[in-house]
Amino acid sequence: MKRVKLNVNGKEVEGRIITSIYTRKRKRKTKDKVFEWDEYFTVVYIPKPWRDKTLVLIALDTEPT
Repeated sequence: MKRVKLNVNGKEVEGRIITSIYTRKRKRKTKDKVFEWDEYFTVVYIPKPWRDKTLVLIALDTEPT
């Protein structure tokens, strides 16, 4: 993961760029209906100094929906 410096509320903080996003198909069956969807997720290991901090996920390259 690449490290970056961000300015949040006038304070410079360190962030990391996450580029590995995984996908899997999910399926749930209820009485007579079957629901299927794609699930997108990422796995992130939090550094020990960050374990009690508030974290935010920001999308950098997105198109408006």
